[in-house]
Amino acid sequence: MREPVQWLGSWFRYRQRPALQGRPNSAAGVSFNDFVSAYLSKDRPAYANIAQQSDFITDKNGALLVDHLYFYSDLPAALQFLEKRLQQTITLPLVNKSPQRGGEDMSLSPELTAELHRANALDFEIYEALQSGNLSRLR
Repeated sequence: MREPVQWLGSWFRYRQRPALQGRPNSAAGVSFNDFVSAYLSKDRPAYANIAQQSDFITDKNGALLVDHLYFYSDLPAALQFLEKRLQQTITLPLVNKSPQRGGEDMSLSPELTAELHRANALDFEIYEALQSGNLSRLR
């Protein structure tokens, strides 16, 4: 799992890549604040039509459906767990990497930050529980 604002930042950069130029899912020319505003809107444009992280790991009531959850930034720990469990070495190629761009303002306005926290409350709750090591409260 990724910190929710960083996760959206990655999607923002990914949707700005040149290969998408001219397509509906391109976020070219859109600021990060505008991208997040579009993501939070009722009728999302194609470039901001992204599911929440929690949609992949919880049931419709918000209870966790997974037994093991790792930080995106600690992928080696997840691989180590899988290698031990499967008793084989796993080598993952690097694909779908968001382009890194220097100098880009990836901060959100305080109002937009508060709105994102309300709209994606479960994502933030899961991330904070993962940080504290207390995922059991979400089962």
